[in-house]
Amino acid sequence: MLGRSHSGPIAVFGNEVFINVKDSSFLSRILRSSDNGETFALLPSVPSQLGTYQFEGFVASSSNLHGMLSLFHQSTGTFETYYYRSTDAGLIWEPPKILSTIDNYNANVWDLTVSGSDVYALWNDGKFGGVFSGTLLLRRSIDGGQTFLGEQILSPNTAVTYSLASEGNQFYIAWDTDEGGNESRSHTYIAKSLDRGVTFCQQGRVGNPLYSTTAPDIAIGSSIVLAGSWRDSGSYRYQVFFTRSFSTTSVVIGGGGSEAKFSVEEPYPNPFNGATMFRYSIPTDSYVKVDVIDVLGQQVRELENVFLHAGSTMLKWDGNDNYGRTVGSGIYFIRFSANKSVSLKKVLLLR
Repeated sequence: MLGRSHSGPIAVFGNEVFINVKDSSFLSRILRSSDNGETFALLPSVPSQLGTYQFEGFVASSSNLHGMLSLFHQSTGTFETYYYRSTDAGLIWEPPKILSTIDNYNANVWDLTVSGSDVYALWNDGKFGGVFSGTLLLRRSIDGGQTFLGEQILSPNTAVTYSLASEGNQFYIAWDTDEGGNESRSHTYIAKSLDRGVTFCQQGRVGNPLYSTTAPDIAIGSSIVLAGSWRDSGSYRYQVFFTRSFSTTSVVIGGGGSEAKFSVEEPYPNPFNGATMFRYSIPTDSYVKVDVIDVLGQQVRELENVFLHAGSTMLKWDGNDNYGRTVGSGIYFIRFSANKSVSLKKVLLLR
């Protein structure tokens, strides 16, 4: 028996095993094994901010331990995402870093992964919309967790549960959605990056399940593997599904491969009264220009005017013009152009 109370997440590196448990006083503690789990010893120190909380993300790399959790603040009614690091296998912990303030009451931190000196922190955030779902946000560190780059939006604001995995330059994320708030239409999606999370190929739906899926988990080995569950419409019983790709440069998704193609997804939400988001993908390095125009074809807002590498990008329009002024209700168009390709997406703004 390793603990008197709740078990928690486990982190492994080589023959080192770490388990975040709660003791008989319901306080968070960390057990360490240096012999592949044969014997465990209680570490003398844990981050003081943990208290009765346990890490929601917990991974090990070399002598470093990385932890992440979200804490709710009664005074503001919001969560904050905290990242913790120990560089001596858990003996001393550095002061935590605040990665983000989460605006969704139901948001939670779900996953944390490392690959070499890269650390990837992923959480679900309701700041762009969603109640029981939210937008997947990523922050990554390329110096072992010492500093973190800015937020990256990885999905529309319909993500419920999710998982990530990384190895070398490869980074994969899988999530399920509520597809417009309807659980019976939820499906699992996957996106990948082959440049350490800098850019992502177009997301794709995994397989072609007839009914709803939930709780996907993804891992990288000699192939990319994905497991989760799906529910049929008759008995509403959940069953486990498993799929894999033998190539680490492609994944098994419904409707074709996962390589980036020229595409602009439908803005979501639409209609909207606060902000709307959309993702576009380009197959080659291109000069990209994205504008919001009115029904007369006049520019309202310039969203993008830059040269980008091939991959996928998420953009948001907050309903303001180029001068920061709020525009009125009505029909607008998001005009996307790259090389010789042009796409128009209609959105309806309701004030």
